[in-house]
Amino acid sequence: MTTLEANADLLKRQRELISRKELKPFTKRKDGPGLIYLSVHLTCIGLSGLLIYLAANSNWLWPVMLLHGILLGHLFAPLHETSHGTAFRTRWINEAVLWFTGVVIIWPPIYFRYD
Repeated sequence: MTTLEANADLLKRQRELISRKELKPFTKRKDGPGLIYLSVHLTCIGLSGLLIYLAANSNWLWPVMLLHGILLGHLFAPLHETSHGTAFRTRWINEAVLWFTGVVIIWPPIYFRYD
């Protein structure tokens, strides 16, 4: 069996697991949930930044900086999804979040656009 045949067989089996009708509600794009998740994420980043400020010159600085770094690193997920245009229903919100997260984590915003 060639790789192409194996991929075609895998795709066929995946389609048999759940019908398109059953899958449709899960693939519908909405702005609300994504904006809520993004707001919570950015709030956590802001709060961890405040904790860094408050923990200056204490033993808590390094653990708080680790937390802040983890939160910043997780901005990759919205960058990746918005580059495909799948995170939000509204195109300009996808673009704004894409470019904002790309600048913050210093990653080219269009890297995954044509992937």
